[in-house]
Parts: sequence; structure tokens; C-alpha cells
Amino acid sequence: MKEEGGFLQILSYPQIKNNHKELQNMPEIMKILSDAGIEVSESGRCGRIKDLEIRFYAVAGEDCIRAWKTLSEKADRTVIAVPENINEGNIISGNSGEIEKDLRSYPALDLQKWLQERWGAYDFENEEDDLEEIMEEAGGEVPEPQPCHHFTIPYKILSETGQAHEKMWLLDFTGIPRHEIPLYMQYGGWNACPYPDEQAAVLKHWHEKYGAGLFGLTHDTLELYVKNPPADYEHAHILAKEQMAYCDDIVFQGTMTVERLARVLISSSSWYFWWD
Repeated sequence: MKEEGGFLQILSYPQIKNNHKELQNMPEIMKILSDAGIEVSESGRCGRIKDLEIRFYAVAGEDCIRAWKTLSEKADRTVIAVPENINEGNIISGNSGEIEKDLRSYPALDLQKWLQERWGAYDFENEEDDLEEIMEEAGGEVPEPQPCHHFTIPYKILSETGQAHEKMWLLDFTGIPRHEIPLYMQYGGWNACPYPDEQAAVLKHWHEKYGAGLFGLTHDTLELYVKNPPADYEHAHILAKEQMAYCDDIVFQGTMTVERLARVLISSSSWYFWWD
């Protein structure tokens, strides 16, 4: 990473990895993690946004969620979890001109208009007809929706064992609102994944309404923690329609219908989004 125009610029992964280890320069944070029984194998500066220094902390994948909670709750740090190889292939960039433009544009985004455009001609009223066809093809076996209370990013969910990654990074964006982190990282804009300014607008809306915040992201996955999830079906269905607009793969390749997604969202403390 390098500084350009006062904003974060993320370059190739090897350049990030070769930063000097600087564990000794963050004694308070290191003590908090050490007291929690969490080992930091590597740490250092990895960029700058305006006057804020961005740091990374490398921890074992199996300790990632606990380290994230510890830094978020006990150290009041705005950290997100990412795979160690997050930027291989330059998946994430940080063009300062685009960041400045998006910072100006996202507060003015007409969210309802955006949702309507993303929904298109989807038939919410008759989606159960499609589910019946899917159930017939699956022999009538479609698992019942269940609330979600876990994160997947620290784990190899596509492997047979589902074990944790050997190493995960916690990027420290303290001083920047969580909903703006994808914008600063210029995350999105491929396939059906919302553009960075749209990411910021949607995540800000969900933070204000549900206390949702960014836990972490990969090249195609984003997960949020949720403090105040909807407690009844009526409110969960409104949210499910918003989430379907934001990431329709969680319906078309997941719950199969918005109605079933709504039942998942009732009382869920974590939200999962994946763009194919």
C-alpha cells in the first residue's frame, strides 16, 4: 500500500506482506490480545487514509472471531476480518479520485429508487410457485430456514473439513465509519455486486436501522454483525426485500424465496452476502 492524495491505496499483496513487523509499537493492543490468549504473529503499517494510519494484525484463523470481538469491544477499534491473501490479483484498489467522488455521492443516493431498480420485475407475490417447482426437483426436501449466528469468512467453507484458515488479517480502520470501509477500499462493481458508493449507502441504512456493521470481507463475500435484528416477520420481510436487491444470490442460490429469507433474518445476529 502507499499513500496517494491522503487516501488509502492498496497495491499488490506481496508489497503489503513485506512491511516490517512492529508489534512493539502497539503495546496496549498487544496486551489486550495477549490477555485474551490470542497470539499476533505479525503486525505493521499497511497504508494511510487522510491522517489515519491503517494497520494489520495477523492471527490464526481459529482465533479470528475472538480477536475481532476483543479489539472491537475491549479496545474500541474498528477492525474488519480479511483473508491473508485478500489482494492477490488486485481485487481491491484505492483510487483517491474515485474515493473522493463516492464520498460526495453516496449520502445523496435515493435508496428506495435504487431498490426498485434492483428488484426489476421480480414477482414477490407468486414466488412460492417457483419454490414448489424447486421442491419437486429436489424430491420435496428443502431445509427449513434457521436464524444465523456465525461467521464464515475465517473458515474454508468449501473444503470437506471446513477448518479455519491458517492465518487471517484484522485491518484496523479506527476513525472511519464501518459503512464507509468498502468505499475506501473501492469494494464492489463486479457482476451484481453493488458499487462502492452504493455499498456505503446501504450499509449506513442498515446500521441506523438494525445496528449492523461490517465484520469482514473476501473477494466475493461480505459479512455483517447485527445488534438489533428484526424480531417479527413483518419487519424481517421488508429487510429481506432490501437484501435481495443488494445481493440476489442469497435468494436465487440460497433460500430460494424472499419469504424464506425473511424467516432466516428473524433474530439473526449475522448476515451473509455472496456474489457469484
